[in-house]
Order: sequence, then C-alpha cells, then structure tokens
Amino acid sequence: MLAQSVQSSLVSGQLAAKHLNENGLLVLTGANAALKGTAGMIAYGTAKAAVHHLVKSFAAADSGLPAGAHSVGLLPYVQCFFHSFIYLN
Repeated sequence: MLAQSVQSSLVSGQLAAKHLNENGLLVLTGANAALKGTAGMIAYGTAKAAVHHLVKSFAAADSGLPAGAHSVGLLPYVQCFFHSFIYLN
C-alpha cells in the first residue's frame, strides 16, 4: 500500500520539481480516509494520510516546486446506498 500510494506521489513530486512550469499545478490522488480513522484498513489510511501530508508539504514555500506552483490533493469520496431487493422465486 505504501509503495502504491506514497512512492508514486514522491516520484510525482520529484518530477514536478524538475519539469513543472512556473505557476504549474501538481495534483496527487488521496482519499477521504486521510482525514479520519480507518479501522480495518489501517495501512490504507496511513498511506493516504502520508499523501495528504505530501500535498501540504509541496504547497509550502521552499518545497522545491517552481515559483508560483501549487499542489492539490483529490480526496474522492464514495457514498454507498444500499437498496432493498426483492427476490422472486
């Protein structure tokens, strides 16, 4: 989980520091799990919290990103609706 989420975000940040234009935008994909506890999915929540921290770190002054560049994190949220199903014999 860490390699999939955190390592790819670190590589993206390194590439952005070298190749992003001034006033560019670095977008990293996080998850709503970064903002709350994730009992039963601790590794997932930890990885997404690390990505959330990277977004904040890349947004800080002297982060290594070009002048005027911004970083944002996407936190997709899926809301599930359970429907009652009638099974006919």
